[in-house]
Amino acid sequence: MLEKICEHCNNKFILLKTGKKEQARRFCGPICSRRWSANNRSETWKQKASLAKQGENNPMFGVRQTNTNSLANLNRKGMAGKSQTEESNRKRSIALTGREVKPESIKKMIQTKIDKGIFLETRRS
Repeated sequence: MLEKICEHCNNKFILLKTGKKEQARRFCGPICSRRWSANNRSETWKQKASLAKQGENNPMFGVRQTNTNSLANLNRKGMAGKSQTEESNRKRSIALTGREVKPESIKKMIQTKIDKGIFLETRRS
């Protein structure tokens, strides 16, 4: 057994095998490895990577916006549904007249819709 310290999170981790591959290991897992490499990339590397994905090299090059997999065309659960009749809208309007909703209830409703993906979270200043 081999005990090492992760270079990113400084947590101790134990490797059951002690071969060359395990001795060269620097991180406790792939998440720490990716985070470390993302934080330690040079500016020249970032520029080269950005240039490599421009134009026809971009995986989204030539993909139409009407593509069903496009983010703009995702079907949100809360937005899809049947349209209501005028009569049901009028009845609902009469039933809800004079109803007061507390500000904390409104915040809870908004947070629930954000969690379900119906609303997108926006920062308020």
